[in-house]
Amino acid sequence: VIGRVRLQVDRLALNLPAKAVATSDELPVLVDTAPGIVGPLAGIIAALEWTNSTGAQWLASFPGDTPFLPYDLVAQLHAAAQRNAPVFAHDGARAHYLCALWPATCLKELRAGVTSRAWRSLYRVHDELGATCCVMTAAPYAFFNVNTREDLAEAERLAAGQISGGPN
Repeated sequence: VIGRVRLQVDRLALNLPAKAVATSDELPVLVDTAPGIVGPLAGIIAALEWTNSTGAQWLASFPGDTPFLPYDLVAQLHAAAQRNAPVFAHDGARAHYLCALWPATCLKELRAGVTSRAWRSLYRVHDELGATCCVMTAAPYAFFNVNTREDLAEAERLAAGQISGGPN
């Protein structure tokens, strides 16, 4: 994932849950700070805090288990941005709410909605913040998600070009 997104952004960081213990010599590690909140929303809040500290106007988020993301994902999302609201990816069949651009200005509203437990899913957050859906031009495996050993084996076959349509 890092190789796929590094050239698409000015800065890159790794987000981890508060209970995880990890360091990176290569990237800043952002630890979830929202108490009692688990999952990707805590990571988005931590990343938006970091984004605001850097002075950047947008945060691009990506899942760490999706190794074939489009090399122009951020460009496509940015082109679909119509206003100061999030933009999320859609592959034509399904939404990918974590593949998104988030305006840095949404941190306060996002934190309030999540902390109050009114917003508990990425779908709800995007809906409440008036997000734009960006139908992506991408390879059919671009959002392939690796969660099991079988998925990993399939990803390795895709990467080796052993599955029709996979990268060479």
